Amino acid sequence: MELELEVSIDRLSVTAIMDVVYSQQFNWRNQKLKMNIFKPKTSQPVPAVLFISGGGFITVNKAHCLQVQLHLAESGYLVAGVEYSIVGEGLMEDALADLKTAVRFLKANAKKLNLDSDNIGAVGESAGGYLAAMLGVTNNCKQFDRGDYLDYSSEVRAVVDFYGYTNFNDEELKKISNSANLLFLNGIPPFYGISENMNENKSRLAMSNPITYISKNTPPFLFFHGEDDKIVPPNQTKILHDALKECGIMSRRVIIKNAGHAGEVWRQPAIEEMMVDFLNKCLK
Repeated sequence: MELELEVSIDRLSVTAIMDVVYSQQFNWRNQKLKMNIFKPKTSQPVPAVLFISGGGFITVNKAHCLQVQLHLAESGYLVAGVEYSIVGEGLMEDALADLKTAVRFLKANAKKLNLDSDNIGAVGESAGGYLAAMLGVTNNCKQFDRGDYLDYSSEVRAVVDFYGYTNFNDEELKKISNSANLLFLNGIPPFYGISENMNENKSRLAMSNPITYISKNTPPFLFFHGEDDKIVPPNQTKILHDALKECGIMSRRVIIKNAGHAGEVWRQPAIEEMMVDFLNKCLK
């Protein structure tokens, strides 16, 4: 049997650059933070997405949600899946500072990577969704900029938050065991961190809440949450979504019926296309 087939070029080729060290911290941790970069093959500079995986603040796998990362790259985005400080390595503000360093690293290497440094977004899921939200609302908050490439801005132009936290002091969230959350926010005394009970430390609670930082510099947000999420209650994204809208920031929230926390539903084309459409409007 012989067959002739004419094929149109509808999908970009993608190359991978694995385990790129974006931050070397010469401290008691002597920590090397890495990213995986998925780079679409195109002659024109492309916008970029920092992809922030979850893991309950106790683990992070930069290759998590690989299908989603590759779909973004095939859609014309340079995608950087990143590591960041977790429980036992630092506090919330250390993880946020890591991610801001990752953004600055991309901008500092924009020519080499063929990316459009003016158009970088953040996508995160679960714990990574919380950190993506924090990255977005703290645009131009210099207290979280430290480390390398400080001549470059850590600003992002769009945030996609998949079922992330917002308010760690919310009563509905506190019904769920959240010891890892408290360790991430509070540290592990006496080795480092704050010995005071996190639930009684109002300044730490305010510092950890994205709503604290909403300003005119806050970029557009897109939220996804499963209506049956038993790990991060759906009201967590609603709290931030409502606060953004009240401040005049463009925000859209999508509830997925019969969906829980993570799982196969979040790899489906309908959700991926909604995410890409939002990013295209913000970054292209």
